[in-house]
Order: sequence, then structure tokens, then C-alpha cells
Amino acid sequence: MKSFHIVTLAALAMAGLCGVATQAAATEAQPSIQIVTALYGRPGVQRQLNFSTRLQQTCGDAATNCQAFCSDAFLGKPHVGPHLPFSSPPICRVVYRCGAEATQTAEADRNEIIDLDCRR
Repeated sequence: MKSFHIVTLAALAMAGLCGVATQAAATEAQPSIQIVTALYGRPGVQRQLNFSTRLQQTCGDAATNCQAFCSDAFLGKPHVGPHLPFSSPPICRVVYRCGAEATQTAEADRNEIIDLDCRR
């Protein structure tokens, strides 16, 4: 009587016998971006615009890196006028997680790019 063994591509990859599965396994291992909070406003001011949902939709649920423009237009907010010299300018501050890892923070000034990356 003959016996059959089922060998998966992952097992072949671990044994070094299948390069394609190694790349696929590495891609699957990269965690995706999960937005914890995304706020826009002047630092130290309690009333800030929450754009967490909009940013998560822009990045997508499977993204491992994402860039968004910190601007009034992206946030759906009308232009707030000129920056006064004695007040701090508004910023985008994003707290995000890569899978089960600890949270990370990304900040960008108005009209700058917010860069989120889980590939590091």
C-alpha cells in the first residue's frame, strides 16, 4: 500500500525548494496599516478635526505604506485663513499600528505629505 504526503508551498519554501512561495510568504508577513487616530489642528488645542475614517479609506485595508496630503482640501475643510505669527500652524498627526506592533506616530504640517509605512 502506498502512502501520499501533501506538501504545501510554504513547507517547500522553508526547505528552500521553492523561491516563489518564499516571496509570497514574505508578502503575507507584512502587516497592513491600521489607523488608530488621525487629527488635524493646532497643537495644544482641544478642538481638532478627526479624519481617521477618511485616511483609512484612502490608504485601504491592505496597504503596507500610504501617503496622503495634509491639506484643507483632503480633509474636506474650508481654508482657515492666514497663519498668524503668534499661533502655531495646524498639523496632521496620525497614530497608526502595523498589525499587532506598538503604535507609531507620523506628523505633517499643512500642505505637506503624511507618510505611513509598515515595510520598515
